[in-house]
Amino acid sequence: MNPEQHLQIATQRDTGTAVVRASGELDAYTSDQLARTMATLVASGASAVELDVADLLFVDSAGLRAILAARDEAVRGGVSFELAGAREQLVKLLELTGLSDLSPDGEGR
Repeated sequence: MNPEQHLQIATQRDTGTAVVRASGELDAYTSDQLARTMATLVASGASAVELDVADLLFVDSAGLRAILAARDEAVRGGVSFELAGAREQLVKLLELTGLSDLSPDGEGR
């Protein structure tokens, strides 16, 4: 299975801020792609990362771990992190797992 067929990631930089737009499916097969993107952005000196997940059609537990790992990668690198555009399914998943601070309406962004 080719992960790129199920997840597309586009990155746009504006000075120190990077917007990462993920679309498709974020799961066990595709989560490494997000991890590689985040590591590259942090290493490149981005000061802030917004992960736009509005176009994600599916997120499983591995995908949720990938989002958490993306946040952790940013924090370790001193980069601010914001999750944007979460659909209802992802917001509910974040709430059920006690991670609602990651959702766009959460307080821990």
